[in-house]
Amino acid sequence: MLLIYLAALETEQERHKLAELYEANKAVLLRYALTVTNSREMAEDAVHNAFLSVIKHKETLLALSNEDFRIRAIIIVKNKCIDLTRYLHRQ
Repeated sequence: MLLIYLAALETEQERHKLAELYEANKAVLLRYALTVTNSREMAEDAVHNAFLSVIKHKETLLALSNEDFRIRAIIIVKNKCIDLTRYLHRQ
């Protein structure tokens, strides 16, 4: 999955920073998403959608320290979990 995210970035510096942040935070974000959704599939989707959002807002998010990024990423994952839950309940 990481390769997909890296392909969306323009510079080697952005790719390196995202790879570093992804490896440092993917397990924490997935565990958090699992506690919110109680579903491995939904948790993985939420984390995936969160990293797509990170890429969309890369100028702001990639400039953060690792600790600040983790805090922001947890909030993004929480919101993505809520979005997925709402979407499923509408069906």
